Order: sequence, then C-alpha cells, then structure tokens
Amino acid sequence: MHDSRMNLNTLFTAAVDGYHPGMKGATLANYVEFLEFTKDEAGRITGGICRDKLQPNSKPFTVKAKVVVNCTGVHADSLR
Repeated sequence: MHDSRMNLNTLFTAAVDGYHPGMKGATLANYVEFLEFTKDEAGRITGGICRDKLQPNSKPFTVKAKVVVNCTGVHADSLR
C-alpha cells in the first residue's frame, strides 16, 4: 500500500463540493502552524487558531470545526 498516495486521494476527495449530495468540500491548507484551541462556553473545543508559516508576519486566523481529532500519536497525552 502506498500510504502517501492514499492520504492525497483522501484529501482531494474531501475538497470536492458535492462528492456526497448536499455536502460542501473541505478547505485544505499546508504549512499551517496550530497555535491554540477555541472553545465554547461549556469548554468544548470548537476549532483552533492557526498561522500561515510561509508568510513571516502573517496574522493568526480561526478555523471552525464540528469535530477535532487528536492525531498526535505518542504526543497525544501531553496535548490532551
């Protein structure tokens, strides 16, 4: 199995509008640094604040999310 090819295929499929009826495509970003989580009044994670690493003086921007998955591997406990 060529895992990098599968990852690219998954990302490109996620970006297609209407791949599943009624669904909007995802926005993909590369070279983005995660700075911190955003949370609602109940303390649930609702997204994150990120920064473009290719632009030296870029302003942070907020990314909203319905689901956030912790895929940090061996660093999962320290992030949690």
